[in-house]
Amino acid sequence: MEWAGEYDRYTLWSGGVGRAVAVWGDNVTSEEKVTQEAMQRVCLGNQDAIRFLNDITDVLHLWDDLIDRDHELPDAHINKTMWIALVALPRNPFYVQHFMALNSILVTAIVNWQIATDMERKPSSDNEEVIAFIIRSSYIDIITLVAVLCGGPDHATSIMREARQLWHSEELSGYRQNLIQERLSREGAQNG
Repeated sequence: MEWAGEYDRYTLWSGGVGRAVAVWGDNVTSEEKVTQEAMQRVCLGNQDAIRFLNDITDVLHLWDDLIDRDHELPDAHINKTMWIALVALPRNPFYVQHFMALNSILVTAIVNWQIATDMERKPSSDNEEVIAFIIRSSYIDIITLVAVLCGGPDHATSIMREARQLWHSEELSGYRQNLIQERLSREGAQNG
């Protein structure tokens, strides 16, 4: 195996063309372990599918952080994530094989997130904030589709309730608190 680079959550070793194996270190949080165990179940152990979900999540989180301006982003993190977006994802065998389906649902998730961001920043009613809360995380439909592609619709139906509970644990009250923090961070960045 050839060393391919160190990432925040794990060290990545190249296992051949388009293959990767995650080697977990001692610095992995219990939340990350729970998330990775859930990914294993959703993807039925398909490592390329897991890598796709981890990579697309990293890219979408960076995009969100760039727009919200609520976290300091070191150059190394931006560089790593851009590498994932421009080099690793296009070479991922699972993404390549299922590109049309995955890319289409990714388009929907991105558009919904942009609509939600606009509603969060310029709400015309309390209901728009609730709508934004719902549609901003439609990216989870990517996970649902991955579950279907890995194990069929019966597998997706059986696993996605648990997955949604895990990935939708923020709740509306936590979401509203985070919105306030994001607004304060953005205003501080604009004034600073």
